[in-house]
Amino acid sequence: MDSQIDGLKKKLKKNNDDALDFVQKLESTMTEFEKTGNLSESFNELKKAVFEYKDKIIKQI
Repeated sequence: MDSQIDGLKKKLKKNNDDALDFVQKLESTMTEFEKTGNLSESFNELKKAVFEYKDKIIKQI
């Protein structure tokens, strides 16, 4: 039972770390867009971050 709880805790921590990484990428891209106004590049960075996070979620299923 304890090993199951430990496994779930590790998985939850990884999920939280992945979510935080995703949010930080979005925040960074939005800040960069505010500075540069380069919509095309910012959109591509946002799209890349979304797809990377989606792939991480799919791998966990």
